[in-house]
Order: sequence, then structure tokens, then C-alpha cells
Amino acid sequence: MVVVRVGDGATTPALSNNAAAVYLDEYTPAGALVQTIMLPTTATSTQRLFSLAGTANSEGMLSLSTDGRYLTLAGYEAPVGTTNVATTTSARIIARIDANGNVDTSTGLTDAYLGSNIRGAVTDDGTRFWLAGNSSTGSSAGTRYAALGATNSVQISATPANVRSVGIFGGQLYNSSAAASYIGVNAVGTGLPTTTGQTSTLVVPDNTGSSPSPYGFVLLDLDATVAGPDVAYVADDRTTAGGGIYKYSLVGGTWTLNGTISATTGLRGLTARATGSSVTLFATSNSTLYSVTDNTGYNVAPAAAATLTTLKAAATNTVYRGVAFAPTAGATSTAPTIASFTPGSGPAGTVVTISGANFTGATAVSFNGTAATSFTVNSASSITATVPAGATSGTITVTTPGGTATSLVSFTVTAPNPVPTISGLSPNTAVAGSAGFTLTVTGSSFLPSAVINFNGTALTTTFVSAGELTAAVPASALATAGTYNVTVTNPAPGGGTSTALPFTVTSATPAPTIASFTPASGPVGTVVTITGTDFTGATAVSFNGTAASSFTINSATSITATVPTGATTGAIAITTPGGTATSTTNFTVTVPNPLPVISSLSPNTAVAGSPAFTLTVTGTGFVNGSAVNFSGAALTTTFVSATQLTAAVPASAITTAGTYNVTVTNPAPGGGTSAAATFTVTTPAPTVTSFTPASGPVGTVVTITGTNLTGATGVSFNGMAATSFTVNSATSITATVPTGATSGTIAVTTPGGTATSATSFTVTVPNPAPTISSLSPSTTVAGSPAFTLTVTGTGFVTGSVVNFNGTVLTTTFVSATQLTAAVPATAVATAGTYNVTVTNPAPGGGTSAAATFTVTAPTPAPTIASFTPVSGPVGTVVTITGTNLTGATAVTFNGTAATAFSVVSATSITATVPAGATTGTIAVTTPGGTATSTTSFTVTVPTPAPTVTSFTPASGPVGTVVTITGANLTGATAVSFNGTAATSFTVNSATSITATVPAGATSGTIAVTTPGGTATSTTSFTVTTPTPAPTITAISPSSGAVGSVVTITGTNLTGATAVAFNGVNAPTFTVVSATQLTVTVPAGASSGTISVTTPGGTATSANVFTVTTPTANAAARALDGLTVYPNPVENVLNVRLAGAVPAAEVLVTDMLGRVVLNGRLAADGTLDTSRLPSGNYLVTFTTKLGKTTRKVSKQ
Repeated sequence: MVVVRVGDGATTPALSNNAAAVYLDEYTPAGALVQTIMLPTTATSTQRLFSLAGTANSEGMLSLSTDGRYLTLAGYEAPVGTTNVATTTSARIIARIDANGNVDTSTGLTDAYLGSNIRGAVTDDGTRFWLAGNSSTGSSAGTRYAALGATNSVQISATPANVRSVGIFGGQLYNSSAAASYIGVNAVGTGLPTTTGQTSTLVVPDNTGSSPSPYGFVLLDLDATVAGPDVAYVADDRTTAGGGIYKYSLVGGTWTLNGTISATTGLRGLTARATGSSVTLFATSNSTLYSVTDNTGYNVAPAAAATLTTLKAAATNTVYRGVAFAPTAGATSTAPTIASFTPGSGPAGTVVTISGANFTGATAVSFNGTAATSFTVNSASSITATVPAGATSGTITVTTPGGTATSLVSFTVTAPNPVPTISGLSPNTAVAGSAGFTLTVTGSSFLPSAVINFNGTALTTTFVSAGELTAAVPASALATAGTYNVTVTNPAPGGGTSTALPFTVTSATPAPTIASFTPASGPVGTVVTITGTDFTGATAVSFNGTAASSFTINSATSITATVPTGATTGAIAITTPGGTATSTTNFTVTVPNPLPVISSLSPNTAVAGSPAFTLTVTGTGFVNGSAVNFSGAALTTTFVSATQLTAAVPASAITTAGTYNVTVTNPAPGGGTSAAATFTVTTPAPTVTSFTPASGPVGTVVTITGTNLTGATGVSFNGMAATSFTVNSATSITATVPTGATSGTIAVTTPGGTATSATSFTVTVPNPAPTISSLSPSTTVAGSPAFTLTVTGTGFVTGSVVNFNGTVLTTTFVSATQLTAAVPATAVATAGTYNVTVTNPAPGGGTSAAATFTVTAPTPAPTIASFTPVSGPVGTVVTITGTNLTGATAVTFNGTAATAFSVVSATSITATVPAGATTGTIAVTTPGGTATSTTSFTVTVPTPAPTVTSFTPASGPVGTVVTITGANLTGATAVSFNGTAATSFTVNSATSITATVPAGATSGTIAVTTPGGTATSTTSFTVTTPTPAPTITAISPSSGAVGSVVTITGTNLTGATAVAFNGVNAPTFTVVSATQLTVTVPAGASSGTISVTTPGGTATSANVFTVTTPTANAAARALDGLTVYPNPVENVLNVRLAGAVPAAEVLVTDMLGRVVLNGRLAADGTLDTSRLPSGNYLVTFTTKLGKTTRKVSKQ
């Protein structure tokens, strides 16, 4: 297994939250170190650097890809030593490591877990990554997805925002978290989602006591009777009681806690591998790698003897993080196989059960190439899948990480039965209690097995045609009156039940009678109780022919009904299914009281706090018993006439200003309450008696005294609204003098009116705020003597002062636009930029914005002490050493300006010798002057051009080493053959180079490039073609004993140097022609392929030559007759078993030995190879007569 180690073990610096180097230590299961891989700490053109925080316990979770080929780890693109690395915005790096130790850190994300920890990543195939971490920025937190090489990621699940670890088990993505509502292991979406908006669902809840802290987790499939993963182990990093590894089992669809392997060392990393029911777990804390074995299996607590064993302790100043099994080159799961499926046919939507082996982790199921609508992995040997829409008849395939299995027989997709429709029933009604009868149903899409359902009960049905059915309806179905649904059902596949048509069973109801009613009279709206017989099922009640507003059947002898609007005096009638009954006496409809109307009130207003008074209400429709209501309270009312009422209004009703509703209510019958008239209670007028202070500038707070000031809505100073005001009480207001106010009276406005002060408030004017427009002088040299500073601007007043760098200067007022001030020498002793301001005194006044005064430092003269090198050609970079070189503006070589120069420091400049420069002194110019070197720089002559005089050999194939002779070849940077760069070359001397002819080279001249130029040969080098590779197309015979002569047919056999039988070389063979040779089977040969070697390469036969013993029997000869064709094959491989060969088990493997197809043939047949990738495969047939193998090429 592999452990993440942070830190190199050096004693300093100690690990902290700063970035540290990361290593992967591989150990054997016994704890012996195998190798160490260091992740890159410097960036290259293709890789990013990688680091982790030294003390961030939650980081560094390690995972193995589901295909077993890669380890995945997440960290930061930050140099070692970066302070508090998790809080930076450095890119978050996903490191992928293969079995050969190759590290890929090309995935760097700029939008994930910003300002906090990235903790881990998981992948299924090395190109897709799911991430865990945390961030205070919600959009960069949660569970995320990114592709290999990406710079951005997708937040697939926003909650929980704080994710500790991620894992893939049984084709499903999971995460762990300690966030509320998600404490434990959560399923993220369905399968392996890559899009936003997924939901994390808690599936393995951590309810293991106070402050649970889940980190790494593993889900395993230990019980074949439970579909998918059924046992979970979760690491908990508590260092007190409650820490350790928790075991859960999936029981009846719910994850149940089985027990704990206790540990208080802070476990976080976790991985496991199962062998049968035995599980070996490896876990890490900061300091230790542990192992433990749990042999109890599904839904049983770990044994008491299952305790942690230390495999390795972390070295001083290093820590362990995640743990995972090492990747394997070309790792893959065991290939799946399909043995059978049931049913063998069905329409789209049929659920098919597929039996076989190695189905765990299946990623796809298809029907003749169309993906199943859905599928469920029940166990390693069983999958249920739904036939998709659009599927056609053909083989079924199951794909897992181990490969794809194809059924040997086809599933037949059938057309489903139609859903029937009903258009009519005959008859469609009957009387309750009738005898049984035959029902005719018409419609469409009826089948011979269609069934008619009457009120949910299937009837004995006769099929007449696709548009007509008949059925016997028994008398028992008609016993009770009502409406019953009739439907038709077609059987599966497809089929279904039609929409329903109603069949009505009516009752033979007796006629109703009316004996009496009460009351005998009343206005519209009166509720009348009617007594009689057979009222059940009544459908109408009317008063002298007008339908009742509503009615209720109380029993077979009683109905209550409401007299409707428009009813007149007359008889009452009741209608039931049995007929209509009419009363023998009349109901008298009486006239109700009218609804009153108010036209005016007198008075209609009063001042709040007034005494009681009499209110006169004028209108229409008033009656004896009418009542006047004031704000909802009934008043003592006197009826004067149908158009006038009087009422006593008490003083308590008008204590508060406001608008009140007055209504009149007439008693029943009829009557009611009128629409409301409005009575207004007004507020008393305010007064202003005094204010203080009597004067002040804008912003002064003034206290105003008076009466009735409550509810004030405005305060103004000589007509200008106060900046703000506060009503302290009914007698006091405080208000602020507004900008723009002038001297005058103060006014206060309330709902009761406006009060104005008898005297005026005087508004005083404050000093202005000063401004600076210029300084004279505005600059001086550090160390200058004291001087007078003139400040020009506006708003200056007597008392204005000038401030220099915060110090008040002695100031003279010249005018409102000019001041002078004495600046002492001490204020300009040091170079720098200083602020100058002017302050005016109160009232008003203030300090101006600052103007800048600059004190400059004197620049020292430069000097040149030395330079290196002391000579060189044009383009040489020269380093010049001296003093006071900062701010250099020019560098010259004997008067010619340098091509370029760079001021490295105050004591160093680098400059490039320019074209046209001659030998002489070097000069450097700065603002402090020009310095000239005391010695000269010598300008040298450039490198001479190369020449090519000859080369040997003059021709040869790709890979030939050619010796090139010429002059001035030292320092050669390139050699090419007719424009194609040599595979490699070596400069032997100034006159000799050896170079290798590259792949892709063609005949042409040879060119050599040096710093002095490029030389081309005067003659061409000829690139020759290598000998063509041989092929074997047939061998005859296909079997024989040692000493037999075999004829091999093929191409390019001329010059053959060796012939071998399954690796054993034949001592004698004869090349008959370029297409044929004969060879004798050598001693020691065994059954296998035949190979022929020529100067052009080695060819191997597609078919196996069987070496027989002298007693070879009929069984071997029969197997020799088994043939496969065509070869090469595209989609279908034909198999001819030959007459004597019985049924054969068929196994197809790729050249790595992985099973890609298997099954059984009882006779000659075919194999579907359409889904196999191009390449070579071995087809092995096992029969009762023995085993034989054929090699097949897939195009």
C-alpha cells in the first residue's frame, strides 16, 4: 500500500501551516519500504508544483481509481514555505500517479476551495475527478467535479459545504462530512454525476455519541444476497472515547451499526480489501500506519481480538495523511461473463434478469447496442435491466471495469399489445333489481383475450371483433341504483385498461307526499321545514313555482328549504325521482323592513375633547327600532320620521382626533345596516410661546416651547424646513437650523394647524473652509536653510494657520487668497514628500485638503571599479561593478550605446555589447554624472562559418550512423538529412561529426548548423528501404509428429534465417520461394504457433500447429477439423465444429489474457465480435475430446 507523507524529516523548519514537500511511500503489507516518490516542488513546462500544509490534519486523503491504474491526491500550487498555504488563492492541484511512478499535476483549479483546505480527490479512470474540501466562499465549496488538465471545476453538490473525503463504490459517488444533517457518509446524486444541482443524501449516519468526526470510509460487497455494497467501515478521528473504525451493515435497506475497532490516535486515512468475508483494513493517523483484520463478515460486530497493529511510524518532523493500495499497470477488474437471461423475449419496458459472473461495478447494459432504460446490480452474478425504447432484437452486453460480456444468444424485442378504447355501451342503463343481461361494448384495439370490467369486476367476455366485445352482466351487479364504470383490459405485454364509460342503474322510487310546513309565512330568506313522506333523493323544492335558494334533505320525512328571491305567495312543491308532491295550503311571502340610507349628519365634525352633543341623522328607510351606530357602538336613538333620527353622542366618543363611521341599522325581517357616513374629530391648533437659543449658525439645535405640539409634521426657520426635529412632548420640540436658513420667525405645523413664533431667530454666518491652489516654492533640496513659504488659495481669514507635515508654522495673513509662513531648516532636513494644509478657526472653518511639498535628495556621482568579461564579440553581456549606479540612463562601449542594459543594484549593471562597438573604455551615465572605466573592453571577432567536405557511408537505411567531415564544426547545434533533424549526433572535433539517420528522412543533402552558420553537403545521402516483413498465411498440415514435413505459405519468405515451432527452432528448413518454405518438425517441439524469421522481421502463424504423438487418435484429428472464418473478422465469426466434435465451451481472450467473450456452442454457430476493439484474440474451444485454440484478428 501507499501512504502520503508530508515533510522531508529535516529538523528545521518544523512543520507548520506553511506549504511543505509531499512524498508517497510504498510499503509491503508487512511494513517493508518498497519505494518513495516525491511530488514536484518546482514547475516545468508540462507539470505544476505540488505541496500540502504541514499541520493541516484534514488534508492529503489518498484514493485508488476504480480501474486500479491511478492514485489521486489533492494539494496546492504553492512553493514550499508559502505561509498559511490553505488561506491563499493558489490553484488547487489534482495529482495523478500511475504504477510506474509517473506523476501528472496538469490539473490546476482556480475556483475550488478558495481560502481553505482542499482535502482529497477520487477518479474512476484517471480523466475524471471528484473533489472534497471546504471554503467560506459557498460557490467554491461542496462536492466538485473536474476533468484532467482543467483549470475550472463544477460544484455538483453545494451542501454539505464542508466535505472531508470522497469515494466511489459500486459505481456510486459518496462523500463524508461532519456538517449538521450530513454527519456520516452521503450518496451524491445518482451514479457518477458531473453536473450541478445534485443532492447529497445521508445513507450511513454517524450516531456514535458526542461530537462524531467521520473521515475516510470504505464500502464493500460481502453478502451475495444483498444488492450492491452491504458493509461500510468509517474512520473517526476522535482522540478520546469514540475514536476508531466503525463497522456498519445494510440490513433491510437501512445501514445499521455493528461495532467498533477502537482507537484514540486520530484515524483519518482508510482503505480495505476483502477476501471472502475477511476484510483487511489499513488506516493512518498523523504518526502511524496501522493494519487490522475483521473476519466476522456481514452484519456481525468485529471480534474483540480485532485491534490495530502498527506497521510503520512516521519519522521526526514528518506526518502521515491518506493511505491507498498501490496502482497496477494495466490494472483491471475480472472480466464479466453472461451465462443466461430470462425472459428470452418481450417488448420495451420488460425487466430482464441476466445471470453470469463478475457483474460488480457494472457501468452499462445494452440491448443490441441500445442502452438499457435502467439496470440494478443485484449481486456479482445477477443484474436486472429494463428493455429500452428503440431496442431491437440482438445480443445483450454488460460492461464493467473488467471489460464487456456479450450473450451468445439474442433477446427478441416484441411489439407490445395496444391499450383498448371504448366508444359505446349497449344498453347503458338498467333499473335496480333487473335480471342479468348481455352487455355489448364497442370501441377499438380489442384482443381475443380482452376482458370487460363492470365496476372493477371482470366479466365473462366474448371476443366478437377488434371493435366489439360482449359480456354477461349478472343480476347481482344491478341490485343497487348508482353509476358504475365499465372498462376493457388487454393483457401484457403492453396492453392495459381503457378509460371508463358510465353505466347507470336507476331505482324504482315511490312518489313523495307533503303533509305540512312551518312557518306558514315569512319574507324572502325564511327557512321553512316541510314534513311528508318519500323525500329521499329529492332533486328540487319550489315556492309557487320559484326554486328554493337552497334545501336540505333531513330524512325521508323532512326537508328544510329557504324562501328564494322573487318568490310569491302560493303552494310548495317537492320533486324526487318518484315524482312531484304539492302542498294543499299556501305559504304566504311577507315584505321585510327596508335597508336604511344616510344622506347627511348634523353636525358632521367636532374638536377632540368637546362635550357630549345630539347628532341628527337624515336619510331614508328609517323605522321604529332603527339604531344609530357611532364607530361601531350603538347610540341611544330617537325615531323622528322615516327620514330622520336623533342620537346622543357621549364626550368619551370624541376624545381623540380622527375619522369615525356613522351607520343606521334596521331590525329584521329584512332591514340591515346602511352604508357609513363620515364624522370628523379634529385636532386642536398648536402655539409657540418661546425658543432657545435666540441665534446661531446652520446646524444649531433649537428648543421650541408651546402647546398642542404632539404629532408635529413640520418645523421651519423663516420658511426653510428644519434639517431634523424631535417632538419631546406636547409642549416641547427640538429642531436643527437647516442649510440656507435666514433670520426670521420659527413655525411649527401639526394636524391642528401652524403656529408661528412672535420673535425672530437670528442665523449667524460661520467661517469658510479654506482651499489651497498653489505653493511657492513647492520643492527644495534636503538640508536647505529656512525659507518663507507663500500659500495661495481661497477662504483665508485672520487667524488662519499654515501646517507643514502636521506642524503649525508661524503664519502671516496677507489676504483672503494668500498667506505666508516661516519654514525652519529642521523641517526640510530629510528628503521626502510632505503635506501642507491651512486651518481656519471656528465657527465653521476647518482644514483644507493637502498640497504636496517635495524635499529631494542630492544625487551622488557614479564610479566604475571593474567589469567582466574584459573582452568578447558583439552581443556579449558584460557585468559592470561600481557605486551609485542606481537610475543609470546610459551605458556606452567606446562611445557606442549598449544594445540593452539592466541596473541590477546600486553597485552592478549588466550591458550588451552593441553592433559597431570598438575596443575602448566603458561609460555609465546617471543623474549624478558619468563614470568611465580605467581600462578598455576588447571587442573580439565572431565564430567562422562551418563547411562540409564529405561524408561516409554515402547511403543507408533509417538508423545508419554517418561520419561527416568538414571545418569549423565545433559547437554544432543541429544536423539534418534533407531537412529532417538527425536522431542524435556527436561533435568529435572541429573537423568531424557522427550523426544517426532519423525516421522519416529522405534522400538529399546533409546540413550542419553551428553558431557561425549552416553548411550543406555538395552531394546527397541516399536513404535506402529495409527488407519487408514476412507474413504466414497458411500451414499444411495443421498437425503432425516430430519429424513431419510442414509446408508454410506466406509472403517475403526469401532469406529466412530461422523457423520455430512454439519457440523451438527447426534445425532444417528449405526456402522454396518468396511465398513458400518447407520445414521438419524438430525434436522437443510442442503444440503452438509457427514463426519464420527473415532480415525483415518475424512472422507468426494465426493458427496453432498441433504436435501429435505417434499414437495420435481420432479425437485429435477431429479437433483439427474445427475451423473459424473469416480471419481477419469484422462483426461475425463463423465456427464449424466438424462432425465428430461435440458441443464446445468457448472462451475468447485478448493478448493480455483477459476474457472478453465466453459461452457455449452445441453445434456450428457464430460469435458476435462487433463490439470487440481491433486487435488479436485467442479463441479456445474445450470439448470432451480435448482443447484446441485458434488465433483471430479483429479489424
